[in-house]
Amino acid sequence: MTADIGAGLQMALRIPTGTAHINDQTVEDDANAPFGGMRHSGNSARFGGAAANIEAYTDTRWITARSTVPG
Repeated sequence: MTADIGAGLQMALRIPTGTAHINDQTVEDDANAPFGGMRHSGNSARFGGAAANIEAYTDTRWITARSTVPG
């Protein structure tokens, strides 16, 4: 939670996770794209076929942001 959305985004980009929410939570927030996480939080989705193998050297990350801290 932060009043400075830019600082929150910079922090989210430095954390090595598959998902980061700024001023929000994961509850009832569904990803709109195939997602497998990164490192130990992943489920090996990137090794599941031709489309996944094309992106073998990239990491999909899901970062969401709300401009204000919920009250």
